[in-house]
Amino acid sequence: MNPYRKHGPLPGLLGVTASSLIIGKRFEKQADRFAYEKAGKGTGIIEFFELQKKKEQKSNDDFDVASKLLTDNRKHLSFDDYLFLNLSYYYAKTSHTLGQAMRWVYHHTPFGPHPSHDERIQAAKNYLASQA
Repeated sequence: MNPYRKHGPLPGLLGVTASSLIIGKRFEKQADRFAYEKAGKGTGIIEFFELQKKKEQKSNDDFDVASKLLTDNRKHLSFDDYLFLNLSYYYAKTSHTLGQAMRWVYHHTPFGPHPSHDERIQAAKNYLASQA
């Protein structure tokens, strides 16, 4: 009897995908542990992921600055230019927000193979504190 006949291939495909993603996250944590326990790179891991977080925050801040510039300079722009700039701004902001949502899912659910930046930073800090 064909095992796909009753439910189709989707349940099997979902099972394989989910398990590979969970295993991927486990391997990422294992690689991080190797880096700070065996290679002595705990401080580097912390610095790298803190820089990544700052970069993401700067990107958010840049949208706030752009919004303020649009608002402050509205009276100096033609209607067409203001409309074009606003549409461009909201298109970029929407894309950015969707990207953030996807990164959240990627880092905080089993559907992403990497732990969150905060989780990786905290694991390295915990290890370094245990060595002091």
